[in-house]
Amino acid sequence: MEYPKIYLALDNCFALKRWVEPETWLPLIKDLGYTSIQASYDNEFDMLYNTKEYIDSWLERLTVAEKQYGAKVQSFYSGYQTYRTSGLAHPDRRVVNSIVEGWIKPAVKIAGERNVDMGFALHGIPENIMQDPEKYRECHEKLYRIYSDIGEYDLQLFAKDGEGGEKTEEPTTKKLSDARKNGQVHVCVEAMYSPHHTPWTIEGTKEFLKNIYSLDGNAIYTTVDIGHMTGQRKFRKPEKEAIEKSLFDHPIKGYCSLWLGSNSAYAIWDDAAAGKLDKKQAVINILEEMKKYSYQFSIDERDSDLYAWVEELACYSPIMHIQQTDGITSPHSPFTKKNNEKGIVEGKKLLEAIAASYEKEEKGMPPKTDKIVMALELFASNTEHPHEIKNNMRETREYWKQYIPEDGIRLDQLLERL
Repeated sequence: MEYPKIYLALDNCFALKRWVEPETWLPLIKDLGYTSIQASYDNEFDMLYNTKEYIDSWLERLTVAEKQYGAKVQSFYSGYQTYRTSGLAHPDRRVVNSIVEGWIKPAVKIAGERNVDMGFALHGIPENIMQDPEKYRECHEKLYRIYSDIGEYDLQLFAKDGEGGEKTEEPTTKKLSDARKNGQVHVCVEAMYSPHHTPWTIEGTKEFLKNIYSLDGNAIYTTVDIGHMTGQRKFRKPEKEAIEKSLFDHPIKGYCSLWLGSNSAYAIWDDAAAGKLDKKQAVINILEEMKKYSYQFSIDERDSDLYAWVEELACYSPIMHIQQTDGITSPHSPFTKKNNEKGIVEGKKLLEAIAASYEKEEKGMPPKTDKIVMALELFASNTEHPHEIKNNMRETREYWKQYIPEDGIRLDQLLERL
């Protein structure tokens, strides 16, 4: 069993609008007790609105700061700028091409040249596509091809040429590892928590990665955010009894509390609530509609269990996003004593769940990652003063120090210490 090396990184998203240059946030993060960092594109480093000249200068300054202060950016990740767009799922190919050529490829190249991984949430499915099963299928076939091409660009850009090189053979674990040494990076698509932000369920995420990998053997990975398991319960497929209860207990047209998925299912419910359709027949019709739109639902209770996600997918998540959560919301809270008392994330239990993922084999998946950056993605509100923010980040490091005392230690060695 080959376990990964673990790195505990602090995402500099906490520094937004306060510490906005490498010369300010990097020494601050080092002073807070971290030597590994995840750099958010939102923190004044996004190709969507910055010039190439600025980006090049920013990277040069980052290198100087890393050497000066003894901390290193281990991964790059997109933020709200790209998350707020339909991105690669946009119906107009010009938008898609602009994002691929103007954002993704430069981002992959930057990460590769620095030998670090990168990830993003870069597609949201428009509602008109969500309401048409055939368009939904076509949209995802296009997405799989786009991501496969991104994986090919990643490998082609940095792998060795010639016979026996990664450019001419299937990328096995060893070949990917060799390519990685030459700059090839893991590209990660973040798993989300609602139907229009795919992938968003455990099995759906596996299928997403398998479908991409099956095209040309180009590996794309995921990012498991351990707070993103809070939304799936809202989109759980309702049982027949629940639908019956909603219709027979004094229904009001337009106020169905259940998640039915499609507009057509809600229209049937409204007609029955208004007395235009027999309620028993309406239940039958709604169940039939739900079958047509199965992709709109979570059907597995484990989708709301963060540890189930980790046990199934951590080995395919080179970058994980870590936060404290109560299991009801995804607040991206720091690991303070107060938050930990009501939070469900426990360091030892999380590391054990990661290890469990490496003990499983899943046919059709890309090779397992040999390195996991556990990036603390912790948000600071506009009303928090800088002193409070720094204390929260420092207290978070103290909590995790008992489980990950230093970076680059293999997971099995970390567990032996506990």
